Amino acid sequence: MAGVFGYRDGGGRKKAVGRFGGSQATESAVEAALRWLARHQEADGHWDIKKWEGGGDVSGGLANDEAVTAMAVLAFLGAGYTHKSGGLFQDNVKRATEWLLARQRPDGSWTDNHPFETYALGLSTLALAEAYGMTKDVRLLGPAQKGTDHILKVQNRYAGWQHGSNLSTSVTGWMVMALKSAKIAGLKVDGTGFQGANNWLDQVTDKGTGKVGYNSRSQSPWGAGLPMTAVGMVCRQFMGTPSSDPLLIKQADLLARTTPKWEARNNPTDSPQDPYYWYYGTLAMFQMGGRHWDAWNAALKPVLVDNQCKGGPMDGSAADKDGSWDCGMGWGPTGGRAYHTAINALSLEVYYRYLPMYAK
Repeated sequence: MAGVFGYRDGGGRKKAVGRFGGSQATESAVEAALRWLARHQEADGHWDIKKWEGGGDVSGGLANDEAVTAMAVLAFLGAGYTHKSGGLFQDNVKRATEWLLARQRPDGSWTDNHPFETYALGLSTLALAEAYGMTKDVRLLGPAQKGTDHILKVQNRYAGWQHGSNLSTSVTGWMVMALKSAKIAGLKVDGTGFQGANNWLDQVTDKGTGKVGYNSRSQSPWGAGLPMTAVGMVCRQFMGTPSSDPLLIKQADLLARTTPKWEARNNPTDSPQDPYYWYYGTLAMFQMGGRHWDAWNAALKPVLVDNQCKGGPMDGSAADKDGSWDCGMGWGPTGGRAYHTAINALSLEVYYRYLPMYAK
């Protein structure tokens, strides 16, 4: 399946790990994370964030089961496991996908749980678009297209997307990823979506420092602006900005000065260090390649591999943590252990999840 969605199949996955800087340890960590997710999935297919240490800080957009379930599906898909060919995980992916399909509303959205509905919309559409792109299962085509259409419908005219009352670079990042995957999968995507996202990024980017704001150029309420800078980089890359672009190089230099570091507990307003920053930073720096990727990857691997929970019972209980990551930092109290485990698995799948866009 080398091609549109990276090198996710067995042979391609193994080669990409070696070629782009992964290791047996990173691959073992991915598989352990997926096994944890499989053991803690509800019978109906979703993940209950409140059951596994989430839902405590509801200011973050990932405080709902729809968004985190979609992220878990993406983690399985990123490693090549689908509802059609998922090996040991096929039933897990199938039940989660069916749950997302059943939860989709007639207008293409997933929840009216304001202000979290846009995160659920972006992530669920992204998951269905990737699942359709990987399997060409016609049952997914209509729902994935409906999600895509609704994303475009709720976009602010010539701008980005909202989280509650705020236009948000964070939500815009997930929407751009969903639209890009939908386009790759062969769905109909109006180009005005990308044009508006580009306009928004230009509005909130300080060209002098390279930093990207959350809802205005000077307004980035957490992580010293670094998480949103990483989001902005990924958006620009997915929309075709070349790696030689001076702004992208300036932003990559900025991220390279703050590479991943484990902090057992912190608040997102005072530290950029959390899996959300690592996820977008990893996607952005992987696409930059070269010295930027080498510096980032060298820090990322020990942070995630060495701090993954190991040992203890493997019975799906609250005491069963083997393969997961603790969630005291950043937005961990929002999405809980299921969120941290899914998003960290996605970071460790970077070597094969998407093709490097700028490779010779």
